[in-house]
Amino acid sequence: MLYLPSIALVKTAIVLEYMRIVAPVRGSNNFMFWGGWTTIITICLFYTINIPLRLLMRSSRGALCSVTQSEGCMNYVGLIMSSAAFNVLADVVIILLPLRAIWKLHLDIKKKIGVYMHFTTGIL
Repeated sequence: MLYLPSIALVKTAIVLEYMRIVAPVRGSNNFMFWGGWTTIITICLFYTINIPLRLLMRSSRGALCSVTQSEGCMNYVGLIMSSAAFNVLADVVIILLPLRAIWKLHLDIKKKIGVYMHFTTGIL
């Protein structure tokens, strides 16, 4: 059960780091500032809703509801699939967030790609 809060904190920390580097003050890069905060709020809301839903999926006896056991159980597969889809979408958004700011740098294309590769691999 520690996976969900951990992944939410890691994704939030990555976005905050991007914002600190690319948009250190509010007016310096509005796209990164507002895009970053929108991403952080969306991640926090999703996991705030998802954690209690995962806890509610336990039956009265404490065992997880199986896929074949449908009476009184929530759709476990649907919750897992929606969580996976959200994680993929959030990862893509986090990877693409600094792209606009990097593209505006006064560098040649090879150096821009190099800077972007540093962002995507996490070498900051």
